[in-house]
Amino acid sequence: MKMFKKSKAKLFPILLAIAVMFGVLPSVGVYADAESYDYDVVFVIDSSGSMLKADPDKLALSAANLFIDMSEDSDTYIGYVMFTGQIVAQQPLTDIETFSNELKRAIANSDYVSNGNTDIALGLEKAYDILERQSLGGKSDRKPVVILLSDGNTDLGASDSRTTGESLAALEVMKNKFADAEVPVFTIGLNYDNSMDINELKSISDMTGALMQEVKTAGELPSVLRNIFGHLTDAKSTSLDPIEATGGLQTVTIPIANNSIYKATITISAKDKVTDVSLESPGGDVYGDSGKSGKLSVNKDPNDKYVCLILYYPEMGDWNLTFKGTAGDIVQIDLLSVYEIQLVLEDPIVSKDQVTVSWHLEDGSGNKVDDPDLIDGLTVTLHANKNSVVEEFPSGSQSETFTLAPGNYDAYLTMESASIKGTKKSNSKTFTVLSVKDIEIETIQPSAEIKLITLFNTKKIVYHNEMISYEPEHKPLETDFGTAGNWRDYYGLDYDRSGECIEITAVKSGKEGTLVTVTAANGSSAEFYINVSITSGWLIIGAAAAVLLLIAVIILLVISKSKPYLDDPLRDFLIQVNLPDHEIEYTPPEAIMRLEHVKAKRTLQSVFNFNRESTSAYNNAFNSIGWLASGTVLCAKSKRELSITVPSNNRFTVRVDGRKISGAYTGLLSKKRKMTVELIQNDDIYQIIFGEEAINDYGGQTDWNDWNAGGDSGNTVQVDDGFDFL
Repeated sequence: MKMFKKSKAKLFPILLAIAVMFGVLPSVGVYADAESYDYDVVFVIDSSGSMLKADPDKLALSAANLFIDMSEDSDTYIGYVMFTGQIVAQQPLTDIETFSNELKRAIANSDYVSNGNTDIALGLEKAYDILERQSLGGKSDRKPVVILLSDGNTDLGASDSRTTGESLAALEVMKNKFADAEVPVFTIGLNYDNSMDINELKSISDMTGALMQEVKTAGELPSVLRNIFGHLTDAKSTSLDPIEATGGLQTVTIPIANNSIYKATITISAKDKVTDVSLESPGGDVYGDSGKSGKLSVNKDPNDKYVCLILYYPEMGDWNLTFKGTAGDIVQIDLLSVYEIQLVLEDPIVSKDQVTVSWHLEDGSGNKVDDPDLIDGLTVTLHANKNSVVEEFPSGSQSETFTLAPGNYDAYLTMESASIKGTKKSNSKTFTVLSVKDIEIETIQPSAEIKLITLFNTKKIVYHNEMISYEPEHKPLETDFGTAGNWRDYYGLDYDRSGECIEITAVKSGKEGTLVTVTAANGSSAEFYINVSITSGWLIIGAAAAVLLLIAVIILLVISKSKPYLDDPLRDFLIQVNLPDHEIEYTPPEAIMRLEHVKAKRTLQSVFNFNRESTSAYNNAFNSIGWLASGTVLCAKSKRELSITVPSNNRFTVRVDGRKISGAYTGLLSKKRKMTVELIQNDDIYQIIFGEEAINDYGGQTDWNDWNAGGDSGNTVQVDDGFDFL
């Protein structure tokens, strides 16, 4: 619901939605730090054949979609990797604010592979590659997280691209990579048939500083996911009791216990579809599930496993939730209440040996939160000088005066509550407490370094309390400037008694210093220097212009020598696949594959994923030869030629244009050149024909037969819906 998006509304970690879907109901709420819950999340999901038994209802996929729905106003990015003995599907980190519907459909339409093996290292390798390209090394200010779900051990066969031993060796490498990059890898072992080696997953989480949980059935996933959620957010949560559906309309009460809740999320999940959902506020207003309003946002699972209702700034009191479920079905209703609140320590006020400390609460937009019930329930404590001083505020008090010994203090506050897991800390402040008897004023900063630029900032103020320490009893203060040197030629000094400060005004370029002597009413004095450097503004302007000119020249040189990338007319190529007789039913139609408009190389598998309408057909066609899709690399050679590199494989005889290859082979595609690849294994022959699509002088497509004389062009499919998904 974009109208509620706030600049600091960064609320949810990766497993927020998953945990809530399966049973999360905070008794009061979660106190959120504005920038703590933005994540770059990569789901790594085992798609091997055994998952059909372990998770027949595909609850893991629906849970991921629920997370997307519940995070509609956050800045979290999501990617995923589906793996067996090869990568089945993948998606780079995607902005869920812009592409949530497309991402949800892609996840919901994913399937487990009936004959797939398990290569855990392969899934983690692809997840690391996604994070390395988009998140790690300062590419993102969000926190990277990986969540791995598997129901089996690493186990590969003859049809896979590497052996089990090679995969286990690769897994050791990946554990060290994630640990070095400080990326936690949370692991979930769905040990439905007691055949898993749990230590394999545990070693991954232990080395990366995350959690590992084992479950026996998919029904146990809620408690595991809730543990991970709590680890990431420090949130406390409970659930409403499950309800048996009657087949007719049923109503339950949803309590909103506080009027300072920013966001309340209600999730209704069941095995079968739940319909006729509506909410009635304590004031009698009714909100349906047909769309969005100023109060309510509604999202649903593409596979009908949940309905997600998000209330923004809900009215305190009892809300009535009405729904209809399938008779006998068990319906789970969960509520998550979120306070986006921070504890703010205000500037302490020091008077003699006493300091007055005040605090307030702010929401994510910086607005003060004045909720007596909320404030009365907090325990706020002052901590100073590494906890050598600890003072607790009385209940409900937001300002107290404490008597402290003389000295310099570095202080902060903490708050605790029954609705907060752990202790929340405020910002820090420093202050100095002085004795009131016979105190000599003293220098606390020996010099003030002032830099001025003519034409821009010609004046600067130095306050006495930044340079010397003194009590109000010391006033009036007398300030004198040194007579040595010729500082008056470069700047002027003017003492403002009422503000206890010195104003410096630039005269001309140069550098000079002078001594300042401050004398108190009791006769004590303190000294400090003012050193002023003045630079000509015209010199700065000239230097900036020279730098901009140099940058422009460098950019022009880089552009002129940059690597060519695909542009019209060469953005499409035709592919035709012929499979052996026993796989002929998976033979896809000829398709025109569209390449995304980027400079980088891309694999054939990434091209399949980009052309979403053909992805499923070509993944099925390449199921037995997945190494070709992942190993074949395409890139721009020029604006008129497309380079294609075909890998070899020790289990297949590979022929390119009728010639056997023993290593990787690179050729070119253009309007007048195509390439035929044949993979031979025993009596099976896989034939893949690549060719650039012909383009006429007006930018339109000409018939494939114009340059593929005598060939049958088959059924071509143009894949270009205008959405560059990768």
